[in-house]
Amino acid sequence: MGSDTPALRAEARCKAELLKRRAVARAGTKEPFRLYDLGHTYAVRAVMAGADLPTLAALLGHSSIRMTTRYVRPAEEHKREAAAQLEVFKFAAMQKAVEKTRGRYNFRYGEGQSAERQSG
Repeated sequence: MGSDTPALRAEARCKAELLKRRAVARAGTKEPFRLYDLGHTYAVRAVMAGADLPTLAALLGHSSIRMTTRYVRPAEEHKREAAAQLEVFKFAAMQKAVEKTRGRYNFRYGEGQSAERQSG
């Protein structure tokens, strides 16, 4: 007599459903609630915390990043934040380039002419 019978599987499903309903009631979450929702919430929060997609795919047990992207849909606010971070990065890179240029050129002698060319 095997321990994995249809009757035992049905009993396990009923018990799991009962436990889920109790947990949902304690949490104050409204029905319909699916376990899928927990995976989605976990994925979104992990990305917001800075997790990269390959790592998140491994944590969720996905075989491909494509499956993980189904769980992660960035909100408009997060898109704006990402664009703002990119602008900060671009500004810092421009500022670094200007500082590097200032070291090579002496602007007292004229726009774009090096100090060596002026003295020679």
